[in-house]
Amino acid sequence: MQDLVNSVAKEFKLDPKVVKLVKKSQQAGFAHADLLSKKENHDKSFFDSRIFEGMMLYLEEEKNIENPTDESLVWKEEFERDAYRYVIKFNMPVQEMTDPTVDYGLSVVVDGRDSIQKLKEAICKELTLSEDKIILRRGGKHGNEIKDLNATLQGSNFVSGSSVFVEFGRPTKPGQFRLIVYLAELAPEKHEEICPYNYRELFEIIAGGE
Repeated sequence: MQDLVNSVAKEFKLDPKVVKLVKKSQQAGFAHADLLSKKENHDKSFFDSRIFEGMMLYLEEEKNIENPTDESLVWKEEFERDAYRYVIKFNMPVQEMTDPTVDYGLSVVVDGRDSIQKLKEAICKELTLSEDKIILRRGGKHGNEIKDLNATLQGSNFVSGSSVFVEFGRPTKPGQFRLIVYLAELAPEKHEEICPYNYRELFEIIAGGE
């Protein structure tokens, strides 16, 4: 292992004393940063250190040479962030949907520990829209509106790759209800057997809440 440290130091023109080589491993389902270059590992072989062909190692530089530590690893923090890095897909909202299929071709990257409010802010920034102009839904066009924006993504069963449906409209809050008023008009004679009325949306009312 010491030979590897020396080779890396030479390649990057560093003092071997400041070289920190890190391996990413999994422990109990979470990413863990193993410091390979600590002194007790210097005499270990690649096999003993469980380093195999094609494996990716991570390099960082020790900033405190006088008092080096094995704990303050930059890559440890990065691995933790990566574990909660969620890619959330969403659609481009349209004023009137004519195609029943939904293209979730847009995406944002957020921390799974953040609130859904943070997700909405990221989506609005991507779409250059105001937060009070769009509604987020789970499960597509006819899915439930996401009202509690204080809930976390992780706590709301989001995972990386989840999608939300975005539509134009006035969002509601927990405890509020959206009432949509329609005008019923007699359908043309040829459609009477199927449905005697055509319904035209007039306006909506948001009721309840504080």
